[in-house]
Amino acid sequence: MADTRTIREQTFMSGLINDRFLIGKVIDEGLKPFMFRSRNARNLFRIVFQMYDSRSSDKLIDIDRIRKQLDRRNLLTDEMEQYLENVMDQKPPQLSEMIDYVDELKRQAHRIRLGQINTAITEYLRGDGQNRSMEISDFTGGLIRILQEMREDHIKEKLEPLKYKMYELNRELDAREKMDEEITVLGYSIAPLDALNSALSGIRKGFYYGLAGAPRRGKTNLSLELASRIVSNNQIPVLFYSWEQTTRTLSYRLLAKESQINTTVLQSHRVKGDRELLKKLQRGWSATEKYVNYLYIIEAGQKDAIERIKINAYNTMHEFEKEDIVIFLDYLQKIPLDRQIAETASKIDELSSGLADLSLELNCPVFAVSSIDKEGCKLDERHTSERPTMHNCTGSGDIEYDLDVALILTKDWIETEELDKQLHEMSKLRGIPDESVPRIDVINLYIDKNRDAPEGTSNVIQYLFMIDYNKFIEIGYKVKDQYMSTYHKAIQLIEDYNLLA
Repeated sequence: MADTRTIREQTFMSGLINDRFLIGKVIDEGLKPFMFRSRNARNLFRIVFQMYDSRSSDKLIDIDRIRKQLDRRNLLTDEMEQYLENVMDQKPPQLSEMIDYVDELKRQAHRIRLGQINTAITEYLRGDGQNRSMEISDFTGGLIRILQEMREDHIKEKLEPLKYKMYELNRELDAREKMDEEITVLGYSIAPLDALNSALSGIRKGFYYGLAGAPRRGKTNLSLELASRIVSNNQIPVLFYSWEQTTRTLSYRLLAKESQINTTVLQSHRVKGDRELLKKLQRGWSATEKYVNYLYIIEAGQKDAIERIKINAYNTMHEFEKEDIVIFLDYLQKIPLDRQIAETASKIDELSSGLADLSLELNCPVFAVSSIDKEGCKLDERHTSERPTMHNCTGSGDIEYDLDVALILTKDWIETEELDKQLHEMSKLRGIPDESVPRIDVINLYIDKNRDAPEGTSNVIQYLFMIDYNKFIEIGYKVKDQYMSTYHKAIQLIEDYNLLA
């Protein structure tokens, strides 16, 4: 009966044979044939890699083709036949398991090499072995070369001469000359949030985003808006972790924003029996169908530390056979750590640093929502001229140093009050009861940090926050001394979206 290590090796090989996506990922992680324990695994890996490297269009690497290649090299022994049967009997693992196994193989290979070095040194000191007559300078020089090779093998994927990257950039520049239009968004598009799309150049791979603000400013709702737009426009998987709300609650919020039906009404009324509500519901349902297959809303808990999030991300990428994924975390202060840290500031700093590393390791956008402290909440109140910044984030003022993009939501009290006044006057003229006037906040989104920002964009974007529908509608850039222009845009958007009916 095969031992656990043998079965694990065979399971790993099953993944390589059955999924080309997995082959590319483990090769990128630095897997080499010599790292496998068994001769059969080493030979099989060489064949599979050669077939993968031939760039065949086949999704699966056919087992019969593998047998032919092994036979051609006189490697198809009875022992190999039995090994292949055992491999094909195993269920292919997920990507996270494959990567863990590669790490284990690399550690095992290095330990074996270190053991061989230890034996060589012991024999040399005793005057035994094949190196006993070597000069000590030659002997130690050989050991140093071996150790250096091991070190280079361990970090090879991180060290590459700049010239290779410059060749890649040159190919991109050449390819761009053949395009009909210039590239205006470098990341994932979040249209129709066009001002934010332009200011950030889309939501970009490897970037760590932070969104902070006082309670009731719509941080979760704006995050859901961004998540759903990313999926709708780009058809890539998005993981949305929430430590505050259930999947049911957030699903209702998404349906409310798309259908423009009050969330409470959706959860308590006979919506399908009302002709007007049914029409809105059908429109909203149709809108959600653009992203429901790719958007995952996860009720997070104490088990969902950064390492688990990374594993889920790898497995989701594997499921969709895509290199692309986006992660939203609502919110930063509730993400658990794998170890206990008593001081809140130290805990938040470690979490933030870990999320920055995660965005680079997965080469994906990581979007963290953050609460702000009491002082920051006071700055967001009606009668203050100042506003909160990332330094007001609960537990730490150092988050901004980790971020590539820092976003702050605040309420524009003056414009909100003026808009509310005008809405009530308009509703009175139209015979609409006061209780039917929608609750709308004018929200300022401040872009306090924007790495590699495009030229000529403002750092403040205004939104209508439809509180009853959990929906953000973009007004545009806020420009000083142009209040009336902003106000007229807001009124026009309310008419366009038929929000006062």
